[in-house]
Amino acid sequence: MRLRHFASSAFVALSLAPTNAQEYYDLTEHYLTNSLFDSQYDYDVNQTGNVAQEMLPVKGWTNDYDVDYTIVGTYQVGTKKTYNNAAIPAVNAEGTTDGGVLALSTGWGVELRLFQGVYLPAGKYKIVSAYYNGDAAQTAGTSLTGWIPQSGTKAMSKVSSFAKGQWIKDEISFTLTKVTMGKVQVGFKAVPNVGSASAAKIAVDYVKLLRDTPYGEADEELLSNPAGPVPTVTTDSRFARGATMAFGRMTVADGGAVIKEQGFCYGESPEPTVADSRCTTTLNSNGPIYWLKDLKPATMYYMRAYAITAGNQVGYGDVIKFSTVPKGNVTYWYNNSGDDETNARIKAALDGACYYFNNMGSAIRKFNVGYSAGTPTADCNYQSEPWMNVGANASYQRTGTIMHEMQHGMGLQNYSTQWSKANLRSGNGTGQWTGDRVAEALHFWDNNTTTVLNGDKIHMWPYGINGAHEDNGTVELYLANAMLCQALGEDGLEHNETHFAEPYYALNQEDGVKYYLKSEAESRGRLTAFLVAEGSTLKWKEMTAAEAAADDRSAWYITFTPQNQYYQLRNAETGQYLSYSSNAVRTATASDDWHLMRGRVDVDGRRGYWIVHPTTNWTPPCLQANAGGATAAVTFSIANSAETQRWLIMTADEVEQVEAQTIAARKAGLEPYRRLLSVPHVEDARQADATLQAVLADVESRLETAATSAEVAALLAEAKTAAVAFVRSATPTAPDQPFDMTWTLENPTVGETIDGWTTTESITDLREQSVEFYQKTFDFSQTVEGLPAGSYGFGVQAFQRPGWPGSCSGVAVAASLYAGAASQPVAHALSDAQTGHVGGLESEVDGKFIPNDMTAAALYFAKGLYTNTVETQLTADGKPLKVGIRSTSSADAYWTIFRNFRLSFHGGLTGDVNRDGTVDGADVDVLAHYLTGLTPDVFASKAADLDGNGAVDIVDLTLLIKNL
Repeated sequence: MRLRHFASSAFVALSLAPTNAQEYYDLTEHYLTNSLFDSQYDYDVNQTGNVAQEMLPVKGWTNDYDVDYTIVGTYQVGTKKTYNNAAIPAVNAEGTTDGGVLALSTGWGVELRLFQGVYLPAGKYKIVSAYYNGDAAQTAGTSLTGWIPQSGTKAMSKVSSFAKGQWIKDEISFTLTKVTMGKVQVGFKAVPNVGSASAAKIAVDYVKLLRDTPYGEADEELLSNPAGPVPTVTTDSRFARGATMAFGRMTVADGGAVIKEQGFCYGESPEPTVADSRCTTTLNSNGPIYWLKDLKPATMYYMRAYAITAGNQVGYGDVIKFSTVPKGNVTYWYNNSGDDETNARIKAALDGACYYFNNMGSAIRKFNVGYSAGTPTADCNYQSEPWMNVGANASYQRTGTIMHEMQHGMGLQNYSTQWSKANLRSGNGTGQWTGDRVAEALHFWDNNTTTVLNGDKIHMWPYGINGAHEDNGTVELYLANAMLCQALGEDGLEHNETHFAEPYYALNQEDGVKYYLKSEAESRGRLTAFLVAEGSTLKWKEMTAAEAAADDRSAWYITFTPQNQYYQLRNAETGQYLSYSSNAVRTATASDDWHLMRGRVDVDGRRGYWIVHPTTNWTPPCLQANAGGATAAVTFSIANSAETQRWLIMTADEVEQVEAQTIAARKAGLEPYRRLLSVPHVEDARQADATLQAVLADVESRLETAATSAEVAALLAEAKTAAVAFVRSATPTAPDQPFDMTWTLENPTVGETIDGWTTTESITDLREQSVEFYQKTFDFSQTVEGLPAGSYGFGVQAFQRPGWPGSCSGVAVAASLYAGAASQPVAHALSDAQTGHVGGLESEVDGKFIPNDMTAAALYFAKGLYTNTVETQLTADGKPLKVGIRSTSSADAYWTIFRNFRLSFHGGLTGDVNRDGTVDGADVDVLAHYLTGLTPDVFASKAADLDGNGAVDIVDLTLLIKNL
């Protein structure tokens, strides 16, 4: 590292100043980091070639630009490496070959700014810098070196052109009358409307901070004396944002220090500091919420919590990256039919409602509003331009009432939209809203993890403002209502007729990072395949994580455009973009926009995304994984069951983690087979236990070195075959401890999909790890192959409510559980009614409670309620066994819900040891072989009618064993 000090610790002013200029003292080393750009080089003196486009971080400096072109980087003086074809100088501004320079090049009027935040005592200051233009022909551009205080007047460079091939020194002067916080900035601005080829390409040698007084006590107080401990600051990972606003929570452990300021710092650079914008304004909703205002709509921001102690120690929390949404355009026309006072109240309420909706969301809607003296309160319909009536009651001529009515006009109504359908509601268009964005907003606002949004066909709560009595006039209430409006739209509530959902920054991507896409559906290669580009065709292809990492056809760069909230996907190998045309998804040269909508189903601890092509209707096309490695454009389905339409999007590291987790999970797949050995049993064949133990040990050993999911699957299939063979050769001895054979069922939990099951009627809903049929007859089944002969129990958690809660008592259920020819009616909803609330939406019948939505049913199931079992027999090994649940009739409000199928084996048919369907002498031979180790023919040569009863039978076997 080079050290440059000016003579006698003073720097004589530049040649532009008179001979008797004021002395200035160099304070750089005290206040700035890496001011000489020689702490680390991106390219050293030994490197050659040209850098065409690269934006690299500069140690100690925070970048303040939102472009990804053309050049930012640190180069050692004298290197032959060029940047945008410009030369790095052979010597520095002082004529030596020491150190490095900051290289900057851009075009089209772009501003490349880098800064460091500092507190400075009072005094007269200069910022001195030196530039070199490495372009052989162009001189145009502006220096952005300067002093930018948090408040007050900026001091900026006057340099507006750069001579070719020579060093230019520059100075900026400013005076501070008190301790001031601000930025020391360096940078370059290109000329507008032309590319980088028409602008200078500058190298900055240094940025120095000078003052008319030497380093002293005031500096010591600020710098050498941030006193006391640094506070520990935690940024709550939960947050909310709108178009011009964002909200955060934080906690501070002060360590015994006095906190003089805390809040959120924020900006458009990834590491905001207290030198950037700061917010200390708070709201209160179960604790303080920091309210960032006046943000730019449709802009990427970074924010983090901070705290400053009285000793000037600053602590920071983690950074949250987020994008504000485009500013909404909710407007109104009002007919002015009331008196002046009434009109003023209604228009003020309308203006207030539009303010909250427009600054918190991106909805576009025009409302036609009329004063209607005959309307008791207010009402609003849902159409292309909704009509709202506001009545004469002054208590309903308020902002809260107008917001409530506008919500109706933006989709909160009892027909057509998702609010009245079952895809995003826990009931049949009623009950809990199940979208993640709403849940995230509520959990942040209420500072918990439990609040849910409930509602009937046209109302929501909490924060629905469902009447004047709920309008407390607070900013917190109005912000929450507007926040939920936006969140509902992002979850899929149709705010208007032109699109199915509001796009937002759903995937927290990073530019320049390779991402890998896997279908969410296991049947479409979730565990083994990746989305690849083969020419212009998209396929999902079987490959390991290592193979994918080595094949850029499977890698995708993902960018985000804040202005429209859409994403672009570019293949790393071909450079072509994911594109939609002619009713197909393929790759093409031109970029295309995609709406990434986050799924609501956990898949291996992650969420998939619908990749939707935006249209001006409610039925846009999206990318789907088809069978056989194919893909297609299909009509978007918002249902949880549409797993073939959703894609897991992961980095290379995440892919490796998923593959490792998959292999580990499949290793755990041996556990059901091991548990067979722990069940009390007798061997029907010699060495049955030892044989299974040996196979499991061998498989487990080979699983340790299995490199791919395919290898693991093959090994587990081997173990399963051995387990089936064991069950054929053993009999449980305790009636209440059968062999658990649930592992022979495909998808027994029905947790995310109905894979493995067939149904004669489409399911009403699949949520809460449960299957629901409402007002339908159905047969939901699968056929199990390869089972040993014997007795079985088939079970499930299920109930049917045969009608409305208040009228189903005494009505027989029409649904039954069956296995083979045996069947058993499922539990009546009233059979496990509880004396107290369990949770979710419940109904009270005769003083007890039963579930009335899928969430409540899941909570009842979690308590072990509504268990059902049917017993059956297989009379021969390998005979198919069809199992399932069905309802042969249905009527109004008949509701069937179930989950967690299970299958158990209770042993072979009594006495039929060899399971040939009869009890005969062959069974004696099997027992003899087992008990004596003799083959049947050898046993026959030794056996005789030892007890003299006229037959060689089991008694003779016993006597023979005693003799042996």
